[in-house]
Amino acid sequence: MQVINLFPSTVNITDLLSIRRQRVIQISVVTGCGLFASLLAARGITFDIFLVGILSLLLSAVLAYKRYVATSSYLLLSAMSSMLFALSATGAGVFDIAMYEAKRNGRNRFEFYDVRFDEESDEKFSLIQRLRPAVQANALAVYYQPLIDLKTGNICALEALLRWPQEDGSMIFPDRFIPLAESSGLIDTLGAWVLNQACMFCAKQQQNGNSELSIAVNLSFAQFKDGNLPQIVKGALEISQLAPEHLELELTESILADDNSNVIQQLEQIKSLGVTFAIDDFGTGYSNLNYLRTFSAQKLKIDRIFINTLGFDEKDVPLVTAIISIAESLGMATVAEGIENEAALKKITEMGCDIGQGYYWSKPVPAEQIERLIEAQSPTNQR
Repeated sequence: MQVINLFPSTVNITDLLSIRRQRVIQISVVTGCGLFASLLAARGITFDIFLVGILSLLLSAVLAYKRYVATSSYLLLSAMSSMLFALSATGAGVFDIAMYEAKRNGRNRFEFYDVRFDEESDEKFSLIQRLRPAVQANALAVYYQPLIDLKTGNICALEALLRWPQEDGSMIFPDRFIPLAESSGLIDTLGAWVLNQACMFCAKQQQNGNSELSIAVNLSFAQFKDGNLPQIVKGALEISQLAPEHLELELTESILADDNSNVIQQLEQIKSLGVTFAIDDFGTGYSNLNYLRTFSAQKLKIDRIFINTLGFDEKDVPLVTAIISIAESLGMATVAEGIENEAALKKITEMGCDIGQGYYWSKPVPAEQIERLIEAQSPTNQR
């Protein structure tokens, strides 16, 4: 009986070995690039693992070239296993950590993984584990820093600033725990508590005879996410019985520059309550003049980086002068942040700024201390 070859092929064994040899060399090169890329992306790969992988790849390529195809295939598998082990040893999370670091530093960039990221991640995890019960127990504290009317020298407003006192007497500042509160969803509870505390404190000071005193509270972009911010602001005003015109909410330029209709709608709802707004840290963000024209804030706060050299260095004088002029043309008052010495105070006053804030008068202090400062300027005590 004649056997018919249903799958005729003109490829002989020599050709197959040649093709296989080429494939092994190609895969070796690709795997080598992958291993090297994994080393760059995740620096936690130990040198010995990396060296074993690279040597295996080189040997597999050489043996394949010398036609020891089977042996080279085993070495190639060893090299690929080394790369996979290296990746698993450092954890797939290193790529996520590097990605989030890139996002945190402004997106549209790349970041190499570094072991310090793991250390920071562990610290943040520990911090957030402590933050949650602290928020629930109201263990944080609201400090207050005075804003000074530069024409009269009197306190015209207070800014509420959050602090986290520790049992050992140390203090954790907002730049460390606010981002964690934002990412964990605690910012809504925390923000509402700060708003309530600040409004009640201001109402108390007004009852004590400081009827024109206002309170300023910072807002985070994350507080706009669930759409409940107008109700939270309204609730704080009702609980404290504070007139809305004495509450000032400080917005960063990034909030105003966001074209999210939900944010704009909430700002309009809050504005309809009679609450006033201030643009914080002007000059360090987008500095978009369009939203100054379309959004009717009452105050423009000039960032401290433009203020602390005034009186000693003239390089920032033209910029500060321009900001004051823009604010004045739009009917906005200007606040100079970060005044720390007599020279800066004298210069910013000469330039026509309305309000000053900084360590020259007081650092942020607990409620009891700011009450003493307010009482010291009352007409009764000045006689």
